[in-house]
Amino acid sequence: MNKYQAVENVVYKYYKKSVNNIRVKCRRTEYKIPRFVTWYMNRYTQTNNSEQGRHYVKHPSTILNGIKKVYHWCDTDKDFKREIDFIDDLVRDELGLEVKILKAHFGTKKEVIISIYVCPKCFDFIYTKNKEKGYCTNCGANLKFEV
Repeated sequence: MNKYQAVENVVYKYYKKSVNNIRVKCRRTEYKIPRFVTWYMNRYTQTNNSEQGRHYVKHPSTILNGIKKVYHWCDTDKDFKREIDFIDDLVRDELGLEVKILKAHFGTKKEVIISIYVCPKCFDFIYTKNKEKGYCTNCGANLKFEV
């Protein structure tokens, strides 16, 4: 099985179509979307549009147009974007590529030490970042702490 067939099998299995439909000269959406997604997913095979065009018997500009359509649909339709991400993981797994799971990064981590004391007047808890002084939120007493 070559690299194109691996991608075709995954995409057409997801869309529940026969792999033979990729060469059909039909413009209906049920045939067009899997064809375009297959061309889009072939970016993992390290081939250019000319090579894909020779394989799929299409002009390279047709391949490029299909790929651009998939990018456009991903930008405008969130559900389609989720489908593409899922198919993307399936294709990467089939080709033996590492599946990357991106984690959100919210900035640098800072260690903050919060000290907890008890107010001698009202016996309420006092939370402070400063180890030397603070005030009670219940009675308002300004306090100095011994370290």
